[in-house]
Amino acid sequence: MRYLIINADDFGMSQEINEGIKRGIEAGVITSVSVMVNMPFADDAIKFLKKHPEVSVGLHFNITEGSPTLKPKQITTLLREDNSYFHWSSLVIKLLLGQCSLDEINLVLISQYRKLKSTGLKITHLDSHHHIHLFPTIFKGFVDFAHREKVAALRSRRFNLWNLTSSLRKGITSKQCLILSMCLFNNFFTKNSLDLSGGNSIYDLNWDPNLTEAKFLRIIQNFGPGVTEIICHPAIASKDGNEKFLRPRERGLNLLLSPAFLAELKKNKIKLISRNA
Repeated sequence: MRYLIINADDFGMSQEINEGIKRGIEAGVITSVSVMVNMPFADDAIKFLKKHPEVSVGLHFNITEGSPTLKPKQITTLLREDNSYFHWSSLVIKLLLGQCSLDEINLVLISQYRKLKSTGLKITHLDSHHHIHLFPTIFKGFVDFAHREKVAALRSRRFNLWNLTSSLRKGITSKQCLILSMCLFNNFFTKNSLDLSGGNSIYDLNWDPNLTEAKFLRIIQNFGPGVTEIICHPAIASKDGNEKFLRPRERGLNLLLSPAFLAELKKNKIKLISRNA
């Protein structure tokens, strides 16, 4: 059997993103979400999710955008002078130079997790904004935390060959290579992550900014057995929003809402599921 989880990241970031994710959930296409509890529209996202218990809910750990849920003096190595988080590229450099406190990162993880858990929603999985949890020193802390809190699923907790051996290999991107390289490294050096569920393969719609419907359907045909996770970042465009940022997300949403997509799943006997199943 082949199963598919479609997980929408960034729930809570903005009104346009929330609206896109809501449309995907109401259409029965998005089966799982990851919530950014430190972003302006998190309360709106949580209110909506309480009406949709069929959707699995995870924490989208975030130390690369927005403001902290903790007092700035508690996490001084993670914040700029205006007390907002560093951009992900700056954060990675600081991590490589050993300028970020892992204890502070763990404090943020605990704080954001508790904030989401306090809503009463069941937390089924952990992942992160810009995949920052895959940075090896952070990943180990994530694995330990998942075990401690009995969270069953952790995104990309192991390397998988599907992303390299399928038809994707012809158009593999630098971002995809980086993500898969970190997965491979973590697979070797964080052995206790293998008991966590993470699916058999992943595909991020952001990996290909020029993804067409035809190519998307070919990717679906190449899904292997077991559980595949599609990571998406839906949104709708708006007059007030950043069109350059929102248009690609709207195109991704339209791919998922396309009748051809659902027909292809049916044709290939791929069942949509959530982590609540």
